[in-house]
Amino acid sequence: MNKLVAAFAALMFTSLSFSQKTDAELSRLYDTATIRQISEYKYAVHNKVVKRKKLGTLLLSYPESALAYKQFKKKRLISSVIWISSGISYFSGLFVLESNPELATGLVLVGAAGTIATLPFALDAQKMLYRSIWLYNRSVMTGAEKIKQ
Repeated sequence: MNKLVAAFAALMFTSLSFSQKTDAELSRLYDTATIRQISEYKYAVHNKVVKRKKLGTLLLSYPESALAYKQFKKKRLISSVIWISSGISYFSGLFVLESNPELATGLVLVGAAGTIATLPFALDAQKMLYRSIWLYNRSVMTGAEKIKQ
């Protein structure tokens, strides 16, 4: 019985040690395959700056990061539409200020309120982008299956 336990333990130890990546392999994989943020709007893969369109293609290659990236795009679209319409309202109010001050006041207030209402969507969109990048990096490091296209 002791021999069976020892053989099982040896088999488990051997299989676990071969399935684990070494620190050097993980470091090399992290340096070459993950997405890193360089500045507010710049990202790098393979130590090269990646355009946002290419970033989207990369993030759509794994299931979990693709889901988060799609949520980012949805929230960014909502944010952009509200922001543009509030900007139009605000500047329309400034344009008609002399001819109709009451209408101008309303338009400026609606524009300002719309701009403030945009903030939660914009912040949520940015959070989803960061989450998508994190999920992509995790998928790369763990060797997850890519989406077949």
